[in-house]
Amino acid sequence: MIRHPYGFVRFPQPPVPRFPWGDRGPSGHERFYTDRQSGTLVCELEAITPLCIRAHFKALRGRNGEPWLPGSSLRGLIRTTMQMLGAGCAGLQFPDKKDKEAEKDGAGPLVLAGLEPCTKEEACLVCRLFGYSVQGEKAGWAALVRFHDSKPARVWEGRWVRMNDRVATVPGRRARWQDQGTGHTAFYFPVAARTPAGWKVYRHAKYVLEAEPEFASDDCVDKDTVFEFQVQYENLTPEELGLFKFAITLAHECPEHSGDKAIGLAHKFGYGKSAGMGSCRIRIVEDKPVTPWLDLGEGAAGVTMPAHQSGCELSKWLGAPQFKDLCDALDPRRAGTILLFPSFSWFRSNPRKTVADYEAEPATQNINLTAPPPPAPPPPPVLDDVVEVKITRIRGNRITAETLKKFGGESYTYQAEGSVFRLNVEDVLRVEVWHESIDHRQRTFRGRIKS
Repeated sequence: MIRHPYGFVRFPQPPVPRFPWGDRGPSGHERFYTDRQSGTLVCELEAITPLCIRAHFKALRGRNGEPWLPGSSLRGLIRTTMQMLGAGCAGLQFPDKKDKEAEKDGAGPLVLAGLEPCTKEEACLVCRLFGYSVQGEKAGWAALVRFHDSKPARVWEGRWVRMNDRVATVPGRRARWQDQGTGHTAFYFPVAARTPAGWKVYRHAKYVLEAEPEFASDDCVDKDTVFEFQVQYENLTPEELGLFKFAITLAHECPEHSGDKAIGLAHKFGYGKSAGMGSCRIRIVEDKPVTPWLDLGEGAAGVTMPAHQSGCELSKWLGAPQFKDLCDALDPRRAGTILLFPSFSWFRSNPRKTVADYEAEPATQNINLTAPPPPAPPPPPVLDDVVEVKITRIRGNRITAETLKKFGGESYTYQAEGSVFRLNVEDVLRVEVWHESIDHRQRTFRGRIKS
């Protein structure tokens, strides 16, 4: 199945709820509240398709650095996800450059259906969590969540890949900059000239489409690459924390959502999303709540952390119409074989057709596609001529030891028989490797202990 690279998540109706600040205005960062939740989330992001943060990865590779993910990029991903779930305004998008240009042309401002920016009197849930400022006013709100840069990629051995490695090909069609089709009014404004279709979201695909050389990047990490990062949160209500966690993982299971109804979506992140890049999953591997008021002596007697809500506190979000749109784009089970923009002749011939119209056309689904060949198995790791090993067991005259250095992400086992006089468990030895004896399946080798 061939799919258009992006769809739209409709704006919520009624508009997103706003929460008044009250007479005192935005306040509360100076203390922790005993009826709110604070802590740190330890997360892992795993790439499903090759992943690229283009300028960032290019700079890292240029100085022989290991890839890591900027906290600002992760923050933007999760904030946008929460907006699409219906919890946020369009404060970061309005008024934007395009809107100002449209006003100069006499087109008037965008009609955002109640998603205008938050004010100093009230704010949406997303702005309360991620912070915001009020244009033209000395007013704002600092974030209650903080995203840290990730650790370097796990088990990294310099394995940068190119965007055009192992790609699907279509005769005469390659991904390129000008394929975005932003001028096709029927896609972006299907109802009225200044009413957007909704939040733009990129879809998943089984294969990455071959890209024009000027569009392709040579600075990508391969699928299955894992990054660990942390997120701190302070003074969140159970509803805020529940929705925030879901926006991070896009996974949820409860008595109401179990079996076939369990939620398991995946994010689109980084560069080349329109060609199939950037599909990834995020897991929360540890939630570490904190009780800082106990350490600060702020009324510690009888204080306990409030428990997470039981049941499904996400029902109103998962049952909303915009969530169905999000599932259409971000459910891996609905991924296309590839993502492909219409040709320019299609745009000219179909000025009022929509994304759905394009996907439904038999001509779209009958495009001649060549899938990429399966990846070749990775070559076995090369052990050094001399390795250091730590003795893990001594039994009779046989010693067993593990390499201190990992090869291909794994330790190798060394076994030898002979005199064990003056040897003890935890001793470190230097061993000359007999390369012909290496068994990569069992990860064992033989050799000679060097004095």
